Amino acid sequence: MQRTVRGLVRWQADGTADPGLDPELAAEALGSMVDQICYVWMNLGREFDEDALLDVLTTVWSRTVGVAQARPRPVAAPTCAPPTRRPPAAPRPCRRR
Repeated sequence: MQRTVRGLVRWQADGTADPGLDPELAAEALGSMVDQICYVWMNLGREFDEDALLDVLTTVWSRTVGVAQARPRPVAAPTCAPPTRRPPAAPRPCRRR
């Protein structure tokens, strides 16, 4: 949780996240949300479309902390190779799902 708190504080300082949000309470609430959905999915066997679930969690999480540009990605969005530690010299190849 402390990593999330530090991230929220950093985002608040740079103007990305809502400065009025209590970082510790937000981290607890968001962590609990993710923990619960993972419990339902992995332990209780509830089936979810993984991509749809991750999009919803990302959107809810981002909007909760006040990230203004939080938008769900389009269903047919291209997926790219995972980022490397250093930006590549040329654009990474992408593929359509």
